[in-house]
Amino acid sequence: MFPVVANPDSMSDDVIHHGMRAESSIQITFHSVELRIYPPGRQRRMDTMGALAGRRVLLVEDEPIIALDLAMILERQGVAVLGPAMSVGEALALLNEPLVDAAVLDMLLGTEPSWPIIEVLTQRTIPFVVMSASDEPVQAYTAAPYLAKPVDPVELVKQLVRLTQGPTPYGSAHPS
Repeated sequence: MFPVVANPDSMSDDVIHHGMRAESSIQITFHSVELRIYPPGRQRRMDTMGALAGRRVLLVEDEPIIALDLAMILERQGVAVLGPAMSVGEALALLNEPLVDAAVLDMLLGTEPSWPIIEVLTQRTIPFVVMSASDEPVQAYTAAPYLAKPVDPVELVKQLVRLTQGPTPYGSAHPS
């Protein structure tokens, strides 16, 4: 059985919808993967809807379920998702595409670190967001925004909107 926890901060005595209060959410955690479920019409709003429409974003993630979830989040914002690439080689091949507006990448793909991808993105001045479930201090090596896994979809979209509104070259000084 999954441990299911209702979020008490968002509970109210409002209308009950299918056994779930209209203002509540449910958090499910299974093997360190966290999922938050909201009743219909009560999802956290992404006020940036449309700001990413038509952008081409490279998605680099080696976990298939996470990659699918991230791709769906981006596609709902009108993003043309390149990938998901599940290895450094796949990501580098997709970077041969003529137009890549931004990238979202996991810092560790299996046992492969994403530094070669970061170097190419930096050389081409393509803005990117780094995600990681590890405690490695990624911020010490790149100025790109960092999101801890599990990634908050609203924060991911906000970061991509901010990055794609103007030229923002990020530096990389990857460890030797």
